[in-house]
Amino acid sequence: GVEDIAIGSLQGVFLYDITGKQIWTKPHDAEPSLFPTYQSHSGPSLCAVGDANADGLPDLAVGLKSAGQRRSGLVWILDGAKGSILHEVEAVQGNAFGASLEFLGDIDSSGVGSLAIGAPSTSIHKNGKVYVSSVASSKPWLALEAPSSYPTFGFAMAKTREENANVCL
Repeated sequence: GVEDIAIGSLQGVFLYDITGKQIWTKPHDAEPSLFPTYQSHSGPSLCAVGDANADGLPDLAVGLKSAGQRRSGLVWILDGAKGSILHEVEAVQGNAFGASLEFLGDIDSSGVGSLAIGAPSTSIHKNGKVYVSSVASSKPWLALEAPSSYPTFGFAMAKTREENANVCL
């Protein structure tokens, strides 16, 4: 099939097809309190997550590391066809939840893909964490933490041991 490309910016998230035609836009002014400001110099993290809503089209995870009720981050799972929010995963604790994302596939044989969500610490006195959540759920089911003082743990991730690994930004 033909691939699309998702592009993140401080102004929102955009989906284009390979011919350059814009398919949809999730502008930051649709949810202004959730997107980072120009001063943060950090846009959203993005990751293709397979077909989270079973409509036959790939969907997209968007990590907003300074959004949510506690400003500790959240992840949207967006409908790849329309750009609408299917659901969101809210931060478990006060870190930059959603700073990095990696689609893991169906690692628990549930029939639904899982997503690793990086949450590096915003304090040098706390460890960063990585959470694992189903792309169809709003609550992580696993938390991974560095064994000692690593506040940037979760800053970047990559899935290994798969021939056709997804690439996340």
